[in-house]
Amino acid sequence: MRLFLKRFALFMLLVGAGAALLQALTLHALRRDAKALQDAAWAQEAAAVTTLVIGDSHAHESIDGRLLPGSFIYSSSGENLLFVAAKLRWALREQAAPALRHVVLALGLDAFSASHALPMGDEWYYARHADAAAVLQGSGDGSAVARFWLRGLVVPWAGRGESVFPLLDQARRKPSFSWHDQMEQFWDAGFPPFSAQVDRTHAARQRALEHLAGMAPFDPAPVAALARIRQLCVERGLTLTVLDAPVTDLYYRELAARSDPARYAQILDEELVAHGIVPLDLHALFADRYDLFRDPDHLLAAGRREVTARIAAALERAQVPR
Repeated sequence: MRLFLKRFALFMLLVGAGAALLQALTLHALRRDAKALQDAAWAQEAAAVTTLVIGDSHAHESIDGRLLPGSFIYSSSGENLLFVAAKLRWALREQAAPALRHVVLALGLDAFSASHALPMGDEWYYARHADAAAVLQGSGDGSAVARFWLRGLVVPWAGRGESVFPLLDQARRKPSFSWHDQMEQFWDAGFPPFSAQVDRTHAARQRALEHLAGMAPFDPAPVAALARIRQLCVERGLTLTVLDAPVTDLYYRELAARSDPARYAQILDEELVAHGIVPLDLHALFADRYDLFRDPDHLLAAGRREVTARIAAALERAQVPR
């Protein structure tokens, strides 16, 4: 009997480990293929898009594209400003979006940290974008560009795994810029609100540590990338609306303690306000409304609806940068 229990316990342990590995691989494939699907959707729908939403996860987790007619949400989780600038240049190549009038960029207090100036993962994806390697030149690592392109070229099958998943396969056959909205519904259904978490302070601290990654809170490379984004809008005659996305007070407090809100405000003044762009600062909009968040810094559907309404109003008075 004791031997049976040992074997049964080992069997359950292996089953659990296998399930965890499968879940991790599935989520990785979902994130990876979502980027490829975004490109496919943009290629098909760009001609009709009037508002392009860019940035990291705070872009697509703060704005509901279904409530913003003519919008295309072209953001990816963890995407730093260096790659946002490269993607924007790629998206605007050869007048690919003739109807485009507005660009909405999501930022946060961690946007200029050194951790956001380093080469990021998914090289296979970014290596396919024009000027993507150029953003690595400021990292101080001479071999970064070579490694970036090598990994991008030796994994030609990356981005093709979506056929394994029916939802992704369906989205590939008929791409649309509601892709992020479909995924947000999936996440909303699978996660309880942040208010249900027991140790919210610990969760907020861990998220802040993850986003700053122990690095210096400010680095010149992301600041220069913001200037490139602004200049791209100037060259194309596009308005630029910058959203400081809502986060919980617990998260902001932890982030501010490891950063410098005054320096952040100074950068926004120099790179945006001085050029006629007043950021839409909503970071404290739902500061203690933990029921509107699924984690310390990402909104659920109700919160996204309110932010989207405010973005729509801001677009009516948006200006082309000077």
